[in-house]
Amino acid sequence: MPTPTPTDGHLDHPPHPRSPAHPLTPTRRDLLALGSLAGLGALLGGCTTTGSKPTNSRPPSPRLARVAHITDSHTQPERQAFEGTCNMWQHIASLRDQPDLVLHGGDIIFSSFEKTRERSQQQWDLYLQSMRAHNKLPVYHCLGNHDIWGWNKKESQTTGNEQGWGKAWATDLLGMSAPYYAFTARNIRFIILDTVQPRGETFYEGGLGETQFEWLQSELASTPAATPIVILTHIPALHASTLLVDARTNADNNWVTGGGSLLMDRARVVNLISRYPNVSAVLSGHIHMVERIDYAGTSWINSGAVCGAWWQSQAKSREFFAQRREDKTMLDRPDRAMPGYGLLDVYADGSIAWQYVEWGWTPPPDSNT
Repeated sequence: MPTPTPTDGHLDHPPHPRSPAHPLTPTRRDLLALGSLAGLGALLGGCTTTGSKPTNSRPPSPRLARVAHITDSHTQPERQAFEGTCNMWQHIASLRDQPDLVLHGGDIIFSSFEKTRERSQQQWDLYLQSMRAHNKLPVYHCLGNHDIWGWNKKESQTTGNEQGWGKAWATDLLGMSAPYYAFTARNIRFIILDTVQPRGETFYEGGLGETQFEWLQSELASTPAATPIVILTHIPALHASTLLVDARTNADNNWVTGGGSLLMDRARVVNLISRYPNVSAVLSGHIHMVERIDYAGTSWINSGAVCGAWWQSQAKSREFFAQRREDKTMLDRPDRAMPGYGLLDVYADGSIAWQYVEWGWTPPPDSNT
């Protein structure tokens, strides 16, 4: 599969003031290098981090790259989402230690899945405008469920025969060679996966499918063992917080999650990736939660959401989901992430350090939009 051309922009506005960030935290590989037996024991058992803890040591290896992981920007005209997206780009541009590249984990626009072409075009125009005006770094995109045009044919008023229908429009706008691809930058192999598959006539589910899974097998096997690998997905394969914010009880009083919350083929995906020690991190979004799980030598990281709780207050977001799902227990769920993005440092020995940066955006007064 050919290497894509990154999307570039130009910085022509002053940066947004920098806000405090969660400090960098070590991975299992870091702790091995530092000889921290106590930390190693915790990670071998599996550990979830929803807020980073400070460390006094850096991985003893040269840094290959700093990566800004942005996800779930949900750009639209309402809720000051366009202004918020612009502020995010400005904040990244203000960092003293600049990223070398940006990975966008999907749900780039608010929604195209069930929207008309005109409404979708309006959202894409705003996102591209914000990026071109306030960013000068190379950006590589991953598609989210909200970036796919028209899969809900009734609501989007489409037939499926329109030019650009489905994933084609977004991949074309973003300069992607295909919905999944790989590239090498700064001696790191980056693998971008397409984790959104159709389910019925009006919905989607998480997964790779057979063709993409075989391609992933080949990519991992053909990458030299000394080359660090970073994988980007929209829907996560391994995630704990979804049990808190998305899972519901069924008729048998058991906890269940929907097919769109995690990859349906997550077991084989996690097992495959776990066989490759040079996979330094798997980055995801979709859940709007800040989380890091160190499992079997790989860090599975969810970098919150640029839009936080969909560019509105936490209370308003909970009310929306309670009404949509006819489930009052949604009112008692934890807060989603505050608006922010991840910063990932990748070192030559495959170790990483990661932090979640909250850049201080305040939601506008709640409305019904």
